[in-house]
Amino acid sequence: MAAINKLTAKQIVSLPVGLHSDGGNLYLSVRPGGSRQWVMRYRFGGRQRELGLGGAGPHGLSLAAARTSAESVRAQLRQGLDPLDQREASAKAVRVPTFREAMDDHIARNEELWKSRKSAPQWRASLKTHAASLMDQRVDAIDANAVIAVLDPIWHQLPETAKRVRGRIEAILSMAKTRGFRTGENPAAWRDNLDNVFPAKPKLVRGHFKAMDHAEIPSFMTRLRATDSMSALALEWIILTALRPTVGVTATWGEVNRSARTWTISAERMKGRKGARHTSEEHIVPLCDRAIEILDRVEGLRITKADDELLFPGQRLRPLSLTALEHCRERMGVYVTTHGFRATFRTWVDSATFHEAALAEKALGHLVGDETVRAYNRGHLLEKRRRLMTDWADYLAGCIDPKRNPFVIQGEVVPQSVLDEVRGRRPL
Repeated sequence: MAAINKLTAKQIVSLPVGLHSDGGNLYLSVRPGGSRQWVMRYRFGGRQRELGLGGAGPHGLSLAAARTSAESVRAQLRQGLDPLDQREASAKAVRVPTFREAMDDHIARNEELWKSRKSAPQWRASLKTHAASLMDQRVDAIDANAVIAVLDPIWHQLPETAKRVRGRIEAILSMAKTRGFRTGENPAAWRDNLDNVFPAKPKLVRGHFKAMDHAEIPSFMTRLRATDSMSALALEWIILTALRPTVGVTATWGEVNRSARTWTISAERMKGRKGARHTSEEHIVPLCDRAIEILDRVEGLRITKADDELLFPGQRLRPLSLTALEHCRERMGVYVTTHGFRATFRTWVDSATFHEAALAEKALGHLVGDETVRAYNRGHLLEKRRRLMTDWADYLAGCIDPKRNPFVIQGEVVPQSVLDEVRGRRPL
């Protein structure tokens, strides 16, 4: 057997130009310029191969470290592996990112294409809140059960949010597959995958009313408030309260409680058309500061002072017509329907806030839960709805504040109080 460990530490800095064997295929290569390097010279597959191990000398590998590296190379040779090929393969190997890294990459590549500058913060906030368990996992390690664990707590409680979270996870993992970071089926895909686990939620019925994008409504409200007319005030009241236009234009002073800051609509007036999803119960609307200002504005125009006097009277003290609201919008060059603002409100709640979907449904005057649950919710949800309607009014006014409106998504950091409430919610 050929001798090994021939060299000494003192020789490493003094040997002349040339190849100096330490045995066992390990050599010290001294070049004419004075540089010194450890190399392994061996034959593999009938070819002479040379593998650099690193520099030698005071600032390189010590003799002992070089011998340790050489033994690792010899171990690969004994296993029938070419160490040089193994190094090249390792250099070409792609580092698999975590879900957090893949999320950041996906957002960075797409945020310039998204219509709203708020989309990127909303993506991050929703995923960091609801998909926190995935963040530190490698994308190739995420399976269907990991995705199901994310969606289980929110599928029924926050259905619209759950749909968005699922879609965002699917998009991120799809890009990861395209870039070679994972293989196989997408565990967040819906068809023939998660549709076998979660019941599909029916789409929200909003009819065929043309609605305004919620990102555009604050600027519209600024222009609307500059319009000094009864129809403009009525339209703003309807948007602030998120109720049907026909209910808004027929609001009376007897329904308003200024001290309690509420507007109470009778069950009869809430019935709407036959077969509608509106509640047939008395409905209480918490009034925001701007709604109170509108009351102050129109109170000076009262004539009879009777309870049945309209807040927004038209000609001959009759209800203001919906056509008047339409003309108000058209004069501003806005061609959406008044009813469509309800859809705008609903979309805003789902995509830009941490408020519960059921809370938004209740605000719209829709039935939520059975009779027992509704009886409990009449008192239980009023303050939550007041918070929701305050957030909506502040959003419309363009004055969202992190302290005043923590349930409105404003960046990547989610307040701890919001996280605690979201995680502790029960179905309404």
